[in-house]
Amino acid sequence: MNRPTLCVLLAFLLGPATAEAAWPWSKPRPLHPSEQALLDGWYRNYLGRPIDAAALTVWGAKLTQTSDPALVQAQLLGSGEYYQRNGATPADFIRALYRDVDGNPNPSEAQVRTWLDKLREAERREVLAQRFLNLHPPGYWDRSRFERKTGITVDSIWKDILSIKP
Repeated sequence: MNRPTLCVLLAFLLGPATAEAAWPWSKPRPLHPSEQALLDGWYRNYLGRPIDAAALTVWGAKLTQTSDPALVQAQLLGSGEYYQRNGATPADFIRALYRDVDGNPNPSEAQVRTWLDKLREAERREVLAQRFLNLHPPGYWDRSRFERKTGITVDSIWKDILSIKP
């Protein structure tokens, strides 16, 4: 039984307020400080500014509702703000992905053309960004690069999340 059907059934049997409370996954969990730091790091690296409260609410909800942070990262990379900040052309967008995700400030024209073709196939920037992230692991998965760019140690994240040392 899917969620909408179950909620309708629970609302009918228990009343709407009780039905929503009976479905614990309907509200996002609170954002962990390390997740806030991750989002702020992405904002600083990709958009050149710290994350504001409204954006933290929106992107934080997305982050807490997925098991794969790279999906949220791809949405941010595919955002209009990122696109505008990086020249507002498909080729400039792809060069920015190479610079910001892969650490390559000067991709070859052949590399850019390859990804331009993929962008035409994908049709949406966030879909292309997801494909790019899959083929070019993001810096936050590389421990030393992540720590250098964000100033946050992986050990501190482990300690915060698991309350143990790795």
